[in-house]
Amino acid sequence: MKLLLIIVTFCVSLTGLMADEWIGGSFRDGYRGYAIAEVWNYDIDQHQWTAVSPLPDHGAGGGRFGHDHGQDDQTRAAVHDPQSGFRSCGPGLPRPHFQAEDSRFLSNGCIVTMGGLTRDRNSPWIDNGIVTRLPGARSQIVGEFSRRLSSTATAIIGDRLYVAGGSLNGLKPLPGMWFCSVSGFAAKSSKTETSRPDSDGGVSSESLSQAKDLLNGAITKGDVAGASHLVICDGRTVHFEVAGRRDIEDGKPFEADTILRIYSMTKPITSVTAITLYEKGKFQLDDPVSKFIPSFEKTMVLVKDRDAVRIVPAKRQITVRDVFRHTTGYSYGDGNPNPREYYEREGMRYRGPAGMFPPKMTIEQAADALVRIPALHHPGERFTYGFSSDLLGRLIEVWSGKPLDEYMQEAVLDPLTMTDTGFSIPEEKRGRFASCHTSHDGKLAIIDKASSSEFNDGFQFQSGGGGLLSTIHDYASFCRMLVDGGEFRGKRLLKEGTVRLMFTDQLNTVAGDFRFGLGFAIRDVSIGSDDEKRTAKEYSWGGYASTDFRLVPEEKLFQIVVRQRIPAVHGLAGRLFPIVYRGVR
Repeated sequence: MKLLLIIVTFCVSLTGLMADEWIGGSFRDGYRGYAIAEVWNYDIDQHQWTAVSPLPDHGAGGGRFGHDHGQDDQTRAAVHDPQSGFRSCGPGLPRPHFQAEDSRFLSNGCIVTMGGLTRDRNSPWIDNGIVTRLPGARSQIVGEFSRRLSSTATAIIGDRLYVAGGSLNGLKPLPGMWFCSVSGFAAKSSKTETSRPDSDGGVSSESLSQAKDLLNGAITKGDVAGASHLVICDGRTVHFEVAGRRDIEDGKPFEADTILRIYSMTKPITSVTAITLYEKGKFQLDDPVSKFIPSFEKTMVLVKDRDAVRIVPAKRQITVRDVFRHTTGYSYGDGNPNPREYYEREGMRYRGPAGMFPPKMTIEQAADALVRIPALHHPGERFTYGFSSDLLGRLIEVWSGKPLDEYMQEAVLDPLTMTDTGFSIPEEKRGRFASCHTSHDGKLAIIDKASSSEFNDGFQFQSGGGGLLSTIHDYASFCRMLVDGGEFRGKRLLKEGTVRLMFTDQLNTVAGDFRFGLGFAIRDVSIGSDDEKRTAKEYSWGGYASTDFRLVPEEKLFQIVVRQRIPAVHGLAGRLFPIVYRGVR
């Protein structure tokens, strides 16, 4: 039988600490949360500390609890860090071993609460908590808890969470005891730096400072409403800048967990989802699409002959490889010869202001419609950007026997703990959704208000080419898996050879110098400067709302820039990425 500690006590040594520095109750002035990489439990029966499965850090920490880490009937633990002033943690509880250098995301940051820590839709935090931070420590606040943490007391040191007498994810709290002596702390709930100290980051502080100034300067000028820039190098968050507003009318801040329309950054996720079925033997890349959707056995092509345009049979069938690499000939309704009338006749056009919303049909109906639309060229002849990834989404449904959202959740989103990613936004998360901006008369204006956006409820058309909503944390998990060769937190999502295949050019010069793999653009980039300058392969894509990501696996590096502005303007990201590349050591 578990021994439950039933006395609740909180003792604080106020040495060097003014009473009015403690912060309790509800606090809103910039505190958002700490990154957590591990949970440590104390087992009363075994009299030992146990490091539970690492929590997802989503590349930038994130501090989000995707799963329960421990049993409901297990009394849990306290905290000790010899460098931070925590000296004792309850009678008879042994001290966990912790070294400051173990921290990957924070430097001696700590939270202490009595009665639990709870976030709701109306306030970032509501509790009778105390937030403390070491004087002079560069604590990195990079995220927030998106689920309830119910416990008698909690503490965070570095990137570890210690829990006493409670449980995660809203499980019933246990009676518990928390006793801790604290000295030498400055208790302030203010915004802290979002960039890590340069000493172990692998990127020069000068480059990170330039990147920070560039992003904030664009916001100050009014060119950008709000944005985030995340840099992960060798598994470490070396830079995370979040600035501006997610809604210029309401003044709501752009935050670490802001939910975004990622549009075409959905395409790589769809490609990875499909490739999990390739690994299961559901298809081969050179299989004809007609093997799975018979109506694609005979497709048509628009051919311009002098001043006339004719429709002719395709020279060969469209293959699965064509679908992955965008050589089907299907566009978004534009191109030469102009195919717009055929797309409009079939209802295959993006609609709404600035073409923000997908066609009003299912992706099964869309696949049938594409057969009736003549392609811009014969299969494999050119790279044509368009509905190919939506056709891939329909193929995923055929191969898996499940709706696209269901199989994607099962195969990719859940294993990567991408808990804020999907084709719609649950009602309890809509308060974090960003409005989408555009330019009107030279000034920023809202084109799609978050509170009334159709994206909240999602669409009948589950677009594998542009339908996902996500956060920078979630997308960082996806990027981390790819940079790590298909592995995420010790678990393998894809074989390493499969990732190499996805990163291999599939166009074979049909698009000139442009290279594209199975879901990613490929190019050579310059890394470092002076004597350390070198060339590496970069894999990337972007989204219609001005979101971008870049992967450089050779350097164990990736970057993500997100904002919400359409039509797409990628200039900010295009300037930020090279600044960081030059600073890589």
